[in-house]
Amino acid sequence: MTTTQSSFPIHVAAHGPKMLATVAKLADGANTYLMPPDHVNQARTALGDKTLNTMLFCLLDENPDTARATIRKAVGYYMSLDYYHRAWRAFGFTDEDFANGGSDQLIDAVVAWGSIETISARLQDQTERGANRIVIIPLGAGMGGQPDWRLLELLSE
Repeated sequence: MTTTQSSFPIHVAAHGPKMLATVAKLADGANTYLMPPDHVNQARTALGDKTLNTMLFCLLDENPDTARATIRKAVGYYMSLDYYHRAWRAFGFTDEDFANGGSDQLIDAVVAWGSIETISARLQDQTERGANRIVIIPLGAGMGGQPDWRLLELLSE
């Protein structure tokens, strides 16, 4: 039986320390979204042996200008949310990082982009930091907002 005495596992979207502590007591695991790599360490510590699922946008594009432009379109909504600002500030980001679709530093911290090797290394880093599962959100550069299924094919090789 799970912590919640439910017949199915309960995973909660949680980023902040208080939510992660609540998940550790009352649920089976947490899902995180758009967080920098150091957040995985923090979440793993807070959750103990509970499941940690990280959700990570990934973009197969090695050109910094086009990659970051695509990413800014995909995550632009979140750049305006105070909830995310509070979470990112805990990792050293400031109001300047949230302006104009997100600073390069913030974009690079919360999204895996580049070559398949770079993306694979980022995924490996998440597991080494304590993620049990990584939910990949495949962005498609220049694909009219469609996911890049080729990315998933390359990652599965």
